[in-house]
Amino acid sequence: MALALFGSSAAWAQLLKPNSYPPPKDGLILFDMLRPVEAPTLLHSWRANLGYQYGGLESKLAGQPERRDINTETVGLNVRAGERGFGGLDLSLSDQTLQLQAQGIVTSADVNEVGIRATGGYMLLPFLAVGGSVGRNKLDGTYRFGSGAPLDQASGAIMSYSAFTALLLPIDQWKISLTGAYVYDEAYQSFADGTPTQQKAWARNATVVASALHPIVGRLDGVVSLAWNSIIDQRTFLANRNVDEDWLRPSLGLVYRVNDQTAVSLVASTYLMNDAYNYESVSLGVSYKF
Repeated sequence: MALALFGSSAAWAQLLKPNSYPPPKDGLILFDMLRPVEAPTLLHSWRANLGYQYGGLESKLAGQPERRDINTETVGLNVRAGERGFGGLDLSLSDQTLQLQAQGIVTSADVNEVGIRATGGYMLLPFLAVGGSVGRNKLDGTYRFGSGAPLDQASGAIMSYSAFTALLLPIDQWKISLTGAYVYDEAYQSFADGTPTQQKAWARNATVVASALHPIVGRLDGVVSLAWNSIIDQRTFLANRNVDEDWLRPSLGLVYRVNDQTAVSLVASTYLMNDAYNYESVSLGVSYKF
C-alpha cells in the first residue's frame, strides 16, 4: 500500500522504489476486490479514484549528493468482472525537480511524466488471486549539465510489467493482505542535441507487501503496511553510482468512510534499511463506489 508510479533519469533505479507494485490505492482496493461476490452483471462494483502524492528522495552519501522532489496526481477506475475477476485502469501526471552531482558535474533538471497503467486479476480461490499489470510513462524535461550551461531538452519513456499474487485474510475486525510481485522496468531517454547519446536502463525487482486494516472508531479505519523490496538485477543510466539494492518501506495511514460510497485516505511512507537514499512520501486519496 502507498507505493507510487514514478519516473526515470539519472540514478534511475532509485525511482523504481515508488514504482513497485502496488501503487498508492491498490492496497486499499484489494481489501474490497479480493473476495468472491455474486455477479449481477458481467461488469459491476465500479470504483473511481483520485489521488495526490508528494515524495522526496535524497542521497545519504556525501560523495554523490542528490535531491528529488516529486509530485504525482492520479485518476483511476476499478471494476469487478463476474464473480472472481477484477481490473483497473490508472492515469498519472507527475513532475519532479532534480539536483545531483555526477563525475564532478552539477546537474539540475525538471522532468514531467504522463503515465497509463492497466491491471487485471482473477481469484483462483476465495481470497487468493493472481494477476498482472502493464504501464507506460512518457517523459519530457529540461536538464542543465553544469552551472551556467544552456538547458538541454530530453524525452523518453518507461515500460513497466509486473506479475503478482495476493492473499486476503479476514480475521474478526482485521483485514490483512499479503502481496508478492515481480516487476520488470525498461527505460530510455534522449537529448535534443544528441549529447549524451540515447541512454537506456532496466531493472528486475521483487516486492512483498503485508497490509492490515482495522476499525478505530465509527467510520474511521487505521491502515498499516510493510513492503520489502529487492532489486534482482539492473542497469542504471549513470555508471559507478551507489544505489540501494534492498530496503523496507513502512506505511501508516487513516481511511475515513464518509458514507457507503465515498472514502478518503491519508497515508505516509518512509524507507528503512536503506544505505544510499532516503525517501518519504504522503498520499491523499478519494474513492467513490457506484
